[in-house]
Order: sequence, then structure tokens, then C-alpha cells
Amino acid sequence: MPDFTGQTIDAGRYLLDKPLGSGAYGKVYRAMDLKSSSERPKFYAVKCMPIYDPKSSKAEFQRRELLNHPVVCEHPNVVHYQCHFRDAHWIYVVMELVSGGDLFAAITEKHVFRNNDALVKKIYIQIIDALQFCHGRGIFHRDIKPENILCSEDGRQVKLADFGLSTRNGASSEYGCGSCYYMSPECIAEGQPRLKYSSKQTDVWSMGVILVNMISGRNPWRYATVDDSCFQAYLLDNNFLFKVLPISAEANAIIKRIFTIDPLRRITLHQLREEITRVGTFFRTHQAPAKITRINHSIEYVESGWQTESDPLPAHQRSFISSEGAVLFTSPIILPPDTLSQVITLSIQPGLPGPSKPEQSQKSFDASSSATDSSKSSMAIKTPSVHPVGPVAVAQPGSGDDDIEEPLVLPDTILDKNLRSPGGKAKSISIKNGRNIIRAAVQRIKDFSTPAGHVGG
Repeated sequence: MPDFTGQTIDAGRYLLDKPLGSGAYGKVYRAMDLKSSSERPKFYAVKCMPIYDPKSSKAEFQRRELLNHPVVCEHPNVVHYQCHFRDAHWIYVVMELVSGGDLFAAITEKHVFRNNDALVKKIYIQIIDALQFCHGRGIFHRDIKPENILCSEDGRQVKLADFGLSTRNGASSEYGCGSCYYMSPECIAEGQPRLKYSSKQTDVWSMGVILVNMISGRNPWRYATVDDSCFQAYLLDNNFLFKVLPISAEANAIIKRIFTIDPLRRITLHQLREEITRVGTFFRTHQAPAKITRINHSIEYVESGWQTESDPLPAHQRSFISSEGAVLFTSPIILPPDTLSQVITLSIQPGLPGPSKPEQSQKSFDASSSATDSSKSSMAIKTPSVHPVGPVAVAQPGSGDDDIEEPLVLPDTILDKNLRSPGGKAKSISIKNGRNIIRAAVQRIKDFSTPAGHVGG
């Protein structure tokens, strides 16, 4: 894209005086309103986007942003949309300038939330309020992540941005939409064409990852699929994150309600707000080193990630028909394998892991455009995919020379079909004497907690 610095747009009204950031679909500049007072000039963020083929997916994302953002921008925790206009080759979107950087920088570079319960609660509730307002207006964001949450200069207020992936469809069939670390299992899924998932509840899932980010500076897993060793560990024991990250029991209880596999049983935003307001502390304090224990799933399966903390839904609520006549994917509860009876205990110290500074990271100062995600280190919070991606291909954990017992293949149900690899092959959970999943997941957490460049035993 060309450099617009120093140019004026909209018949000379806005002067683009400096770049703020860039994303996959455009560049963002600070713009001075030349019609404002010279003594107290007004500044805005202007996103410059090329005009695409009307039939292309990029053009569709632009249309969604221009249609959906104005519907919700009056909320104090949503970036205000001013106007948009175009010339022969470019679209210009004028928005509120939010000058304090993004939530990613606040977490990984400024560390503003570390052991700060009041600020975690204040900011997280603001994000909930913004998202609730959007849902109330019939807009579902579908790309909730730290780069799309902008901060005021004093760090006391946040604003939701970037509505390019938003939808007005409560039941969506656009799989793989969003950023991989923040996608719900049902959004990643390769569902049958007639199956749809709840756009509202996939936003709730993303809020769970945001909460883990703010408390620990870490992502819980790379992909919410059974190919991911950390997600496997959570499915086998939904207290896994509590045992490896410095989160409190109160926070863990909420996180488990968010990371409920069945979206129809997942906590709602209203319930989530109530729970957050009651939290005393989000951080682990003066507790003994956590132990990771493989429970006897044939007896205590209710404590695994396959189940939830709430009561089972009645049969008549297990699925429903959308307004378009499609069956909404409900992720029916699957009991975990009852053959994992061996109890394995591993001691680890879940001390607060200090996030490393992203390598070659580019802050997102603008009101809608995410910085290049591929530049952010995997040892900190990372969001590798900004825009809709195809079904995610992830490497199987473990190595080929492992002494593997017979794999445990998930039952052939709707959930299993929707958590398959891109080739359609059923995923299996491989166990080496009952250890592989937990061992690999613990190593992943340790790897995330090691500062960049550190070498040692």
C-alpha cells in the first residue's frame, strides 16, 4: 500500500499526519480535522482500505465492518465510528482515536494486570458490557482478542474494535472464523454444511481466553481441538489450568464454566458478569505447589472437561432449529474414556510466568486494524490468524518413537465429527502408559513460561 502520510482526504478536511499501524486489509493513520480549532485540534484514527472486487471475501469483510460497527458504536466501551467515504481506489473509515495502545501490549509489555485484582475486574467487566451491548443489538463480534481491544491513555478504560468478522447471524456456518487461539471448538469444527454454531456463545468462549491472558499472561492452548496437548489435558481434567497457571480457585471455577464444551450449557455473558463481580482474587496466593493428577475417569468423570459444573440440560433443550431451518450444533456431552484408570501425579511449581516481549511486535494503536499477528512470540499471547481461516491443521502431540498403547478414539458422534483433522480422519488420544497427554501439556506450559533466550535445566 502507498504511504498516505502528509496527504489530505475528504476534500481537504483530514490531514493524515502519521501512521499508527497496519493490518491485513489496510493502514491506519492519525488524522487531524482541519476544520477544528487550531488551538485545540481534533484528532481521529482513519483506516485506509483498498476497494476490492465486490464478489471477494475481503469486500464482504469491509461491508460487515461498515454496516455493523455503526450499530454499536454509541456504547462507551466500543470505539466510536464517525463516518466513511471513498474515492476511486480507496475507502476511508474515520473513527475515534484511542491512544493508549491495545490490550495485548497492556498484558505482555506493561504488565498492568499482574496481581492487580481491581484492574482485572474493572477492565474485564468493561469488555463484557461492550460485548453484551453488541449482542443486544444483534451484532456478534467473532474476533475477540487483545489486539482488538484498545486502551485509553491512562489505562482505565478499554474499547472494542474491528468489526470486520462480525455477523448478524445468531447461528453461523462460517467455520474457522477468527483467531486460532481464541476460537471455540465448535467454530474450528469441520461441521456438516447443515450444522451451525451459536455466534453468541463462541464470543463467550473467546472471553475465557481473554481472562486467562489477563491473569496469567499466557494462552491456555493453541487450538481448542484434541490434537492440542494442553486442550487434551483440559478435556481429561478441567482443573488442569488451575494446576499449571497462577490462577485462584475462584477464577478457575469461572474459567471452567466458560470453557464448557457444549455451547448451550456454557455460561452466559450476564452470568459471567455476576460471577466476576463476586471474585475476591484472580491470582493464586500462598498456595502449595500444584500437582497434576490423572483422575480415575471411570469413576470421577464429572470432574473432566467433557462435563460441566451445571446440571444436564433436558433432552428437549439439547438442540434447536435456527430461523434458517438448520440444526444448531450443540456439542453433545461425551463421556471420556473409562479405561484411563491409572493415577499419575506430577509436581510442578505454577509460579507467575512473566510474559516475554513479543519479537518484532507491532502495536495496534488504531481503532480497527490488528497488527501482524505472526510477529508475536508463541511464548506470550499469540494470535496467528486475524481473518477467517480454513479448518485448522495442527500437529499431533508426541513423537513417532513413543511406546504407545492402543489409541483411544473418540466416539463417532457430532462432537467427534466436528473435531476431526482437515482430512476427515478421526483424531485419537494417544496414551503412553497413561502419561503422554499430561506430560506434553505440562511441558507446553513450562515452555510458555521460559523467558525468550533462556537456556538451562
